[in-house]
Amino acid sequence: MAAIVWAFDSEPFNEPHNPATKADEMTLIVAAYIVLAEKRKKRTRMWIRPYLSRRDTLDSVDKELMLDKYLFKNFTRMSKSDLKFLVNRIGPNIQRQDTNMRNAIPVTTRLAITLRTVFSDWRFF
Repeated sequence: MAAIVWAFDSEPFNEPHNPATKADEMTLIVAAYIVLAEKRKKRTRMWIRPYLSRRDTLDSVDKELMLDKYLFKNFTRMSKSDLKFLVNRIGPNIQRQDTNMRNAIPVTTRLAITLRTVFSDWRFF
């Protein structure tokens, strides 16, 4: 930026001073500064990713799992009655509130995904 200002600030020795060209030079300097400032702006971060914002329409884990007994047992590694017992037992402790920004993930879904993660063969080390 300093190079741009220096280049326009120096006047040739043989040309007379013209105020109109000086104003044009200042306009060009300001425009260049605005363009450079826009390029340097940080990208604004999203509060929530687009695929997660569609969660309400796509989140059917607990609905689909409840329909098929084998699929449910394969996903959570426990029976439906055991999951209901756990939801009744620890549900109030893991329940989240809905906010203006987004709806909370249902307790059944949170617990089913947690159980899937805990009882799978994933190794984190």
